[in-house]
Amino acid sequence: MKKRSVLSLFVLLVPFLMANSPSPERYPINYNDYELVNESASISQEGTTKYITFYGELQNTGDGIISFRHSNLTYRFEGDYYNIFDYDYSENNPVQGLLPGKSYSFADKFSYPGSAPVGDITYSTTSASFLAYVEEDIITTIVVSNLLASSGEYQSSYDMTIYTISFNWENTGEVSAETIFISFAMGEEEYVYYEWENIGKEESGHSDINISFDGDITASEPEIENIQLFFIRRAYESYGWNFFGSAFFQTLMIILIVVGALIVLAPVVAITTIVIISVVKNKRKNQA
Repeated sequence: MKKRSVLSLFVLLVPFLMANSPSPERYPINYNDYELVNESASISQEGTTKYITFYGELQNTGDGIISFRHSNLTYRFEGDYYNIFDYDYSENNPVQGLLPGKSYSFADKFSYPGSAPVGDITYSTTSASFLAYVEEDIITTIVVSNLLASSGEYQSSYDMTIYTISFNWENTGEVSAETIFISFAMGEEEYVYYEWENIGKEESGHSDINISFDGDITASEPEIENIQLFFIRRAYESYGWNFFGSAFFQTLMIILIVVGALIVLAPVVAITTIVIISVVKNKRKNQA
């Protein structure tokens, strides 16, 4: 029973430690330097189907970069909730963040199952919480060169147009990046993408990051211009703690492996010893 308990602890402990390890993605902070203006909502009808559309403009009045996937803006009408920004904010949406001094206008349309007449409606805001990366989150020691964007290529199997942004980088600092905000212009439109890309501290290398747009937009031959990169530092380095790279974790794993090996080998050693003793006794008895 004791052996089983120790082995169970060994089996259960490692997944627990892995599940509770720190995420490399740094989490943004609560951010109050914004304004929501020109908000409204209306009911429309197309054929027999009704829709509810929420309009508004978000203005970034501070120095941080607002992350839409970490923020929340929810409206309520007739007991139903409509999310404009939340954790499931589409990765294919071409605007995934808002740079300082910029604004973002939205007109989000949802199916409406109710009976309200077509026209403007009165609604309530149930949640408006915006999170942003501020100065201490953004790495300024990464030097970028040969920053280029490819022409768009339509992938029919995914119904997407893919661009590739390529660049060389050299990180002269003591912290690593895990995510990047990529800002660029395409025609008269401005876009901001949030992408995962590991850039190690005190290292150099090359990155190719794919940017996707829904549908085939190659006919108009738009080009990506005015590219800006904002590198966000890793979470655990900012706190000076890397559990899986620490001496404590390595020592703990060695102890668990040794204990597990002893548990497995102990019965084998005991049986082997008994067999040897039995053989020796039988041999002596036969000689006598």
